[in-house]
Amino acid sequence: MNRSLKITFSLIFCTNLLLSCKSDHVSNDNDNLYVHFDKSSFTYMVEQFADLKILRYELPGWENLSLNEKKLVYFLTQAGLSGRDIMWDQNYRYNLSIRTALENVYVNFDGDRNNEQWSAFEIYLKRLWFSNG
Repeated sequence: MNRSLKITFSLIFCTNLLLSCKSDHVSNDNDNLYVHFDKSSFTYMVEQFADLKILRYELPGWENLSLNEKKLVYFLTQAGLSGRDIMWDQNYRYNLSIRTALENVYVNFDGDRNNEQWSAFEIYLKRLWFSNG
């Protein structure tokens, strides 16, 4: 396939993607631009380990999305997870095997999970997950 044909297909795909995201309801009310959160009811910080914090994001309007829009978000998330595994594999040939082995130790360990060595292992594994290898 030549380069101009690839560019043409890419432009058609992007145009269709953008057009499919149009909203059926357009509001001119400026009060709807700002969402006011009750900060006491939503926990943003999920976990903190070492010098890292894992945060969650609240998605206002998620309930208002159509089923097809929610499916699109789901499939984009699955594609991102697959892309993560591809990146792990490309960074080092044994990365996926190492990650799988460490995750198996984490899930199937029958020893004492309340000691300092286990805590150090958990922090190491979380850092590995956080930094993608």
